[in-house]
Parts: sequence; structure tokens; C-alpha cells
Amino acid sequence: MFTLALMDQHTFTHNGWYGRLINASYTELNGERVNLIHGCPPYNIGSKCPLDKGGRLRGGFDNKSYTGITDYKDDYPEDVYEQMQLDFLDWCYDHLLVDGVVVYNHKHRRKNKEILQPERWLLRQKKLRIVDMVTWDKGSTVNHDKTQVWNHTELFYVMVKAEAKRWYMDTDRDDLSDEHGDSRKTPWYFAPQKSWHQAAMPLKLAMRIVRKWCPPGGKVAEPYAGSATGMLAALLLGRNSIGAENNSQFFMTCCNEMTLFLQRAKAQMQTSLPK
Repeated sequence: MFTLALMDQHTFTHNGWYGRLINASYTELNGERVNLIHGCPPYNIGSKCPLDKGGRLRGGFDNKSYTGITDYKDDYPEDVYEQMQLDFLDWCYDHLLVDGVVVYNHKHRRKNKEILQPERWLLRQKKLRIVDMVTWDKGSTVNHDKTQVWNHTELFYVMVKAEAKRWYMDTDRDDLSDEHGDSRKTPWYFAPQKSWHQAAMPLKLAMRIVRKWCPPGGKVAEPYAGSATGMLAALLLGRNSIGAENNSQFFMTCCNEMTLFLQRAKAQMQTSLPK
């Protein structure tokens, strides 16, 4: 249950479905079990996450500049970061339905000319097991090191509870293949989406994940909400959602952008109705 003040949370609605976002750590999302956990933690890239010069992010519907949004800490000692990820996976196990799915987004990182793989901690924990893996081909990268091959892919580790006998996966749709590739095959091709948030996931990619691993009418959790693209995808596809964003500036901007998006979506639906 949520015990935060009303100013620290916001509820979005769309066609009878809801998304509840809190301005707090994901550990405050207590008491609810979900069908799908859409986990995209910061990658601990070894420095503060870079924003535009002057601490500005540019994007949204009118491409306006958001000033005063500061860099967030992303330079933990590697052993501390890996323990943080193990703690997060423990949380995922505790808040996942028995037939639920965790889609954990991460990538291979480079530090001091060494490749650091997520398997370093994913295989240390035993509560969740990896049952599938999808490569996301972004087509480009901002990480350019002339001494190494440029990597423009990220990974989705599909995990279920170790004791799970079965779990949900949509295999019956007719539109499994589109311009982003066949959803039954890897890689998936989604170019980065222009957004106010530097690391926003493309909405169509989030919608594919929700559609594939969360049943209609189910519930999605986005513990590292960021731009809350997973929550938005859930709303548009007829699922409820909960999410957490610890950064107050990201939280407020996300609330404004989500509200604007849903208002426009509602207006478009009303104009398309027969007169």
C-alpha cells in the first residue's frame, strides 16, 4: 500500500485503466504483486549521467528545454552497484506473481578497457532464472571509443521465478512482425526515441514488451520509471501499472509529459468517433 503524501504520487487514467507513479524509491512500492516487472536500472557507466550543456534536457511534444534537471549519480563502486542489482532482483521476486515475468534491461559496459557483463550478478542470484533473452539493436550509440568496436545493442533478460512451471507469453497474435523486426526473433530494431529524458525507451518497444509478457487486464510495474514509457504502454494496451521515480525533477517532468500525452490521445479518439 502507498503511504506517501499526495504530492509525492500521481495517478494517470486512460479508458478505465490506471497508472500510479510515486516520487520515491521502488522499495516503497509495497504490497502489490504484478504480472510484469519492466526493470531498466541505471547502468553505472562510471561517471555522472551526462545531460545537455547547462543541465538541460530537450524534448517532449514542443521540444522545450527543461532547465535545472541535474545529473544523477551513476558512479558507484562496481561491487556496490552489483549488490544494488541483487537487492533489486530480490525485490522483483517478492513482488512478482507466480506466473509473472521480469524483463530486465541492461547492456555490456566498458570500464578500463574491460567488458562488464550483467551475468556477473544475474547468475549469482538463484530466485529468478533466465528463460529468454532479446537483443535490442538501437542502430547507433553515443559511446564512441576508437580503440574498441562500437556497440549499439542492449539486452533484455526475460526471467521468471525459479519455481515457476509456466508463465505468460503472447504467441497468438497476427501482428508479430512489423518494421521493427519479427517479435519471435532477435534482434529487435528500434531507433532511440526523441524525448525529454536522455535514456527514454521507445514507446513502440515498450508496447511490444508489455503486449508479449503481460496478459490483457494484467498489471505492470516499472520500478525505475524514468520517463515511465512502460507505464504509458500499459495504459494504452489495457493494463494497470505502478511505478517509482526517485528523482523529483524527473518525476515532475514525467507527470507533466504523461498528462499531456494522454490528453492528446483522448482528443484524437474523440475526433475519430463517427458524427
